[in-house]
Amino acid sequence: MQAYYDPKKVTLTMNNDEALVLGEMLQRILENSEADLIKFLESSAEFAVLVRINNNLEKVLPQHFAENYDAQVAHARVAIIKESGRFEGIAES
Repeated sequence: MQAYYDPKKVTLTMNNDEALVLGEMLQRILENSEADLIKFLESSAEFAVLVRINNNLEKVLPQHFAENYDAQVAHARVAIIKESGRFEGIAES
């Protein structure tokens, strides 16, 4: 993943695995109950940004509509863990 900055915008680029894992995580967060979300969000702006990122990922990731979506997400997670390592305390699913 890379980030690029200019005074008017920040551009993030990520590979397909990163985008797929991020999209899946955002979808779970946004589908969570409102009471749970309120515990973590400090502003409606944060919710708006999460929704915008999620919507943009859905536009560019055709995997969201694939029959083997869960398998693709699992494969992407494994690839990222191989590259970045496991984080202690996170139960892998």
